[in-house]
Amino acid sequence: DIEAKDGDITKAGDDEFSSSDTILFHMRVDEYAIFSIGTATWEGEGQLTIEHGITEGTNTITIEVADPMGNLADPYTYVVIYDITPPAITVTYPSDGSTTEDGEVVLSGVTDDVRSKVWINGRPVGIAADGTFEMTVALEMGSNVFELRNKDRAGNEATTDVTVVRKEKEDVQESNVGMMAIALVIGLVIGVAVMYVIGRRAAGPDVTWEDEPRERTPPPPPPEEPPTEGDGGWSEY
Repeated sequence: DIEAKDGDITKAGDDEFSSSDTILFHMRVDEYAIFSIGTATWEGEGQLTIEHGITEGTNTITIEVADPMGNLADPYTYVVIYDITPPAITVTYPSDGSTTEDGEVVLSGVTDDVRSKVWINGRPVGIAADGTFEMTVALEMGSNVFELRNKDRAGNEATTDVTVVRKEKEDVQESNVGMMAIALVIGLVIGVAVMYVIGRRAAGPDVTWEDEPRERTPPPPPPEEPPTEGDGGWSEY
């Protein structure tokens, strides 16, 4: 019998995983025997427990058994994987806290362990050969929280959350109307300014008088009667 000290042995396919760094081999022999794993040896008869430490990764353990005369029995080989590193899971779309008015969204992500399993709010989702996955999820009005759980074959788990907010369509429309009104006002102001500039240019340059024109005094009219002798004559006219 084999067990993990202070842990569990999990079987996945042809592989066995240990959650502990120490394996216990429980053995029973009818005659006195010598057991060895590498350079470590144990001996005795009846019920024996052999304790062996393992390192992270795949461990191949071979137990050799011999009688006191040195005769060897067929060795026993045991392969166990010690894995305490949880998988890494990432949500690639949508971003946490994003807002939409749609009734559903395609939630996608990636894991670094293609042989692991992924659940979104408890629903299993398939993983592609490159570690990516996606699922179309429904959205209720308001805040929607999705929990993604990733579990590898050794039993290690990783979780992450993403929140998507669904808003009423009217909210979005009111926001658009407000923006359109602002854009219209800006357009009117610019149009009035352009028309003013064009009108000034069409009117030509302004004329400014330095001095007001002076009123001229007309010369006196000629006398109605011709001059007589002794008068100055017409010379002054």
